[in-house]
Amino acid sequence: MAQSPAMFPLPSLFLIHVLLLLLFTLASADAPSPPAADLGNGVSVTSPERNSFCLNLGSLEIGCINQKSSTPSPSLDSPTPPSPPPLFSPPPSDSTTAPPSQPPPPGRRGQDVREYLQAHNQVRVAEGEAPLEWDPEVARYARRWASNRRLDCAMVHSQGPYGENIFWGAVGASWTPDLAVDAWAEEAAYYDRATNTCEEGQMCGHYTQMVWNSTAKVGCALVECFADAGYIVICNYDPPGNYVGESPFDN
Repeated sequence: MAQSPAMFPLPSLFLIHVLLLLLFTLASADAPSPPAADLGNGVSVTSPERNSFCLNLGSLEIGCINQKSSTPSPSLDSPTPPSPPPLFSPPPSDSTTAPPSQPPPPGRRGQDVREYLQAHNQVRVAEGEAPLEWDPEVARYARRWASNRRLDCAMVHSQGPYGENIFWGAVGASWTPDLAVDAWAEEAAYYDRATNTCEEGQMCGHYTQMVWNSTAKVGCALVECFADAGYIVICNYDPPGNYVGESPFDN
């Protein structure tokens, strides 16, 4: 037998009519959507989304109406919400903490400078010469040329405007500035001050540049060469010395 459609009693139809009027009234309102409210007798009005109104009768969904958002356009007087912070923020710019234009040489910069000066000046003072001063510009020149020699570790002179001493040391030893300067100072044993000449078959030009009377400034650098080729120490001197025919001790 065919099933007759379910019929709602008259009070229920009247209640549905009232609820539909309430639904359209809510849809036209500008106020924010209210939360779900139980109207009794299993009838509820819900707002699952902003500006969306749905009418349910028990488990039966009558329908939903969506209202266009009436959010006003931002004006100059209304504050703009802050943007979310970036994932990575760059450090503040500070010229006092900016990295140097030239990378520092390996080792202890301040202690290296003291060792270079002390080793040089001990020899100069013993010979009656004025002590040298450290010159950052001359030291930068020494670092640049020492960096160029890292590939081959060759004791090749830069042919620049300064006097220049170069020292090579093998891998495995702890080479320090004073060891390189002491090696140059040991050449004094082969220098004849009376004749202003070196002993035959020996070198003494590193020593004579160290004690050259008119030289006033020094700058040095130590680098480790690639492929375990050793270490290079370079010291440059301003003004240069070792002029042919002149003595390092002449005024």
